[in-house]
Amino acid sequence: MRKILLVTSRKLEEAVKEALEPPEGYQVEVWGLPVDVVALLRPKSLLELIKSEAARRGTDVKSFDYIIVSGMVPGDMRELGEALGVPVYKGTKTLADLKTMISNISELESALSPVEPLEEALEELRLIEIAKELDFEYEEVLSVGSLKLPLRAPPSFLAAEVLDNESLEEQLHRASEVADMVIIGSTSTTADPSKIARLVKLAYRYFDTVGIDSMFVSELKAADADLYMSLERSKIDHFKNEKEKAFVVTPGDLGRGHWPTSAEEKVSSLLTNINEAEKRGIEKLIADPVLSPFPYALESIVALRETSKKIKKPLMFGLSNFVELADFDSPGQVGALASLAVEAGASLVMVTEHSDKCRGAWAEAKVSLLMASVAKKRRTHPKDLGLDLLILKEKKIRRERPEVDGYKLEAKDYNFPLEKTIVRIWVDGKAVKAYVRPHGALIEGDPYLIGKTLIGEGFVKEPSHALYLGWELHKAHLAAKLGKSYVQEEPLSFETPREKLEKLNSVRREREQA
Repeated sequence: MRKILLVTSRKLEEAVKEALEPPEGYQVEVWGLPVDVVALLRPKSLLELIKSEAARRGTDVKSFDYIIVSGMVPGDMRELGEALGVPVYKGTKTLADLKTMISNISELESALSPVEPLEEALEELRLIEIAKELDFEYEEVLSVGSLKLPLRAPPSFLAAEVLDNESLEEQLHRASEVADMVIIGSTSTTADPSKIARLVKLAYRYFDTVGIDSMFVSELKAADADLYMSLERSKIDHFKNEKEKAFVVTPGDLGRGHWPTSAEEKVSSLLTNINEAEKRGIEKLIADPVLSPFPYALESIVALRETSKKIKKPLMFGLSNFVELADFDSPGQVGALASLAVEAGASLVMVTEHSDKCRGAWAEAKVSLLMASVAKKRRTHPKDLGLDLLILKEKKIRRERPEVDGYKLEAKDYNFPLEKTIVRIWVDGKAVKAYVRPHGALIEGDPYLIGKTLIGEGFVKEPSHALYLGWELHKAHLAAKLGKSYVQEEPLSFETPREKLEKLNSVRREREQA
């Protein structure tokens, strides 16, 4: 039997004990020290407190195989271990991770360190844990095609809206990789029922569940879909005795030019429209209070909460009215709005990727919904789950400072002879390509291997030219990965908010001086 001593604060002692599920062959004892926060202690203070607690309990710390302290405790624990006569290691930084660590301690023992918190080794285990928790047990209240919706999330399913333009099939392919269903958004300016019927049939090649959204009733009726969007008051009378198809009911009456903006009006109008739909014999109904763009977004969020309380129908919430009409990066917006949707209980969340700035929003929404669903189930925050939406920022920056021995040189410019070979580099979708003149060679593939090929085939011989092309190829790689513009010899656009403010302040100063 392996014995582990886990050191925490007295305030957290019971919570830690309740969270732990040690595997067979392990015994974990929890000591709560008389401090509010163990993470603030230095190793010397920790040593004295552990000795004092051991004396109070009449326990020899050497009876334990090792001691685990919070990963937030600063400093090196090796001296502390030597003083106590038993190894001391840093554990996790959060209580949620602590539970995962102890449950899997037999696999993690070799990764324990007296210097670094147990973080990297937990990443794979977090993904395993979250994968288990994504198999939600819930009561189905409404079926839409192959989807079985709960009354309230979790789980929350993703509906990807695609627009009926020339790239529809490419959109359907990308959406099918992450979304649970697709909604065809008609962009018709005049009704074209035959076109919509054809597009819905195409969508079923990629999805088991298909919806349709159109301002024209004739297009809705022509589509043999599973879900029909935006059934406001003026459309309701065109449908009756629908038993198998599902309908998303929204507030408002566009036939009379009425569109509510306040939360109270939205909920009242939504209730009225749902009642009218039920009178017409429409059985499968989903309530959507509709997220309005800023400056009416807050009222929409309040309406979502009130709809969740007052209307006993599954909820839908579309994010794009806000995301597409705000010049913020989409991951943060989608993450926050999807989390609010899950918190309110929305069973279905809809997102589109209409603009370039929102490209990738389907995957962002899917990750957000999974994170929020698991967090809601655990009753914790959407962090430290093993799944995140951090793209350009990191939770903790790794700063390596290697030892150096030698003299210092300042970087400066040099002139090198030019080669006759000219290489043009560009990004095509996610692919990086290079064309070599005068040889006429087109190279595409991994950017690093493109560089090796340029050298290996003898197209590039001058070291400075190879360095330049390596720099450009890496820029192209980053642009392709992040969905940014790439133009050879121009810098990638990564202007920070601080730089944007500096530009604005400069303009303001110039105006003041004029």
